[in-house]
Amino acid sequence: MTDLSPQRKPAKIALADDQTLMRDTLGKYLDSFDQYNVILLAGNGRELIDNIDPHNLPDLVILDLNMPILNGYEAAQWLRDNHPSVYVLALTVIDSDFAFAMLHKLGVRGVLQKDLNPEEFRKAIDQTISTGDYHSSHAARRAVRLLNNIGSKQSTTGAIILSGKMIRFLELARTEMTYKEIALEMKVSHRTVDYYRDELFKKWQVRGRTALVEYAIKNGVII
Repeated sequence: MTDLSPQRKPAKIALADDQTLMRDTLGKYLDSFDQYNVILLAGNGRELIDNIDPHNLPDLVILDLNMPILNGYEAAQWLRDNHPSVYVLALTVIDSDFAFAMLHKLGVRGVLQKDLNPEEFRKAIDQTISTGDYHSSHAARRAVRLLNNIGSKQSTTGAIILSGKMIRFLELARTEMTYKEIALEMKVSHRTVDYYRDELFKKWQVRGRTALVEYAIKNGVII
């Protein structure tokens, strides 16, 4: 928990978003307050990971979910595994129980909608830094409910918690790339890509690449 009182140092914030205008605008907005110090702006998850200083960690990382090279889910998973003390907020246009459940499982402290007004955005930052969670929306309750229903007859979304690699596979599967080209792009074997596809076919009970991508978009896994 970080103390935001005037006697304490400003909270250190990192922000990753592939939209330059969004990233720069939010960075300047946060930096305009004495309570915050934006120490890192990144265009994707890989850039964020490569530039995080383990000797000067941010108190809070704000992650866009839909980023190239390394998406927000993958970056959140890396932060959870390597720097669990760092709070993470997701920034997205998604409004999906499925996506919220995955983020909750990855230790993300809250979800910020991209159309959030500035006052609510700042409130979310303050609340997360001070308490460790952002409670103003019902996203967390929805996530917990869905997680509790996974594997039960109550679950209507066929929900599973996907790895960042599986989500990246889905992002590429919606393009015109062949499975072989997807494997090369992801730097994995063709067999691994086949495993991702077959596992998702089985879990979501769909057949065919088009149905797979449509299901992922419908449930907010990819945009």
